[in-house]
Amino acid sequence: MPSEFSWIPFYREVAIEVLKRETKQSELLALLAGAARNGLKVISLADEDAAKNKIPLAEIDPFTFFAAFNRGGWENRK
Repeated sequence: MPSEFSWIPFYREVAIEVLKRETKQSELLALLAGAARNGLKVISLADEDAAKNKIPLAEIDPFTFFAAFNRGGWENRK
């Protein structure tokens, strides 16, 4: 039965690519940084230490990676 949802193949491919980079999380962060440079709204790619200094993220879990481009509603996912 064909799917009515055109986004399913895209999410499947993203999941496959995320799994390939399980030990190369810097590549996932670089993808998100590139998306941000291209004007897409993504999550913050920095954290803060106790003194409120910004620290670039060094790792990201798969759920957070997906959440990075699921924010902002349908327009952001296009």
